[in-house]
Amino acid sequence: MQTTDENPEPAVIGHRGCAAENPENTIGAVEAAAAVAGGVEVDVRRCETGGLVVFHDERLDRLTTEGGRVANTSCDAVVALDVDDSGETVPTLAEVFEAVPADTRLVLDLKEPGLTADVLALSAEHDHELLLSSFLPSVLREVRAVESDVSTAYIVRESAGNRPFRPVVPGLPSWVYLPEDVAELIRATVELGCDAIHPRYELCLQTDLVTRAHAAGLRVEAWTITGRDEFAALRAVGVDAVISDVCTDLHDGQ
Repeated sequence: MQTTDENPEPAVIGHRGCAAENPENTIGAVEAAAAVAGGVEVDVRRCETGGLVVFHDERLDRLTTEGGRVANTSCDAVVALDVDDSGETVPTLAEVFEAVPADTRLVLDLKEPGLTADVLALSAEHDHELLLSSFLPSVLREVRAVESDVSTAYIVRESAGNRPFRPVVPGLPSWVYLPEDVAELIRATVELGCDAIHPRYELCLQTDLVTRAHAAGLRVEAWTITGRDEFAALRAVGVDAVISDVCTDLHDGQ
């Protein structure tokens, strides 16, 4: 394993616009994240009326005062909703493209099939470095079928055995997590034609995923970190980027 001093500084990607510091996936969030990070990550869904909006959850309940699914709600209704009582509303994807400076990398997590053509049409009107990511292999295959040159990343879904621990114990140490089949994750990512793998950060710390991914020609961009200790540990194992809920205070003390 390489030491911290031998590894370059990982790039920082603001997760949902640095969601611990800003109302997630809003224009205010992506503008704030772009001011301090090299990349911005947001989530993309389609409304009932066909428009693309930036919203993480399938349902509206967690972050707004409305219920129901995004897919069953008109775009006009979705974009009028206040996000977490912040005064910020749900943006369209077009608004996010306009708000994020062209020299900031834009990472789009496609939450469902059927978005690729419209996303790429919007991207063609702008100059951002673009990465399309997804948990869903079907979405990544769709992206490759539509556009062979766009960069893609396979997001490693957290296993059912590990997922319950994370919200219960803040700062849960990486050794608590059950190991995954790293070789199979790398194989699947390569088979999907991806340029990068987006693993839960614990996998980078407790397995040889980073070494295996780099040997396979993949970038490793780990999610989701919340502080300096995680940043330093991930730098030490050689990740290429961190997808972070905090973006303004990661480097102090490094």
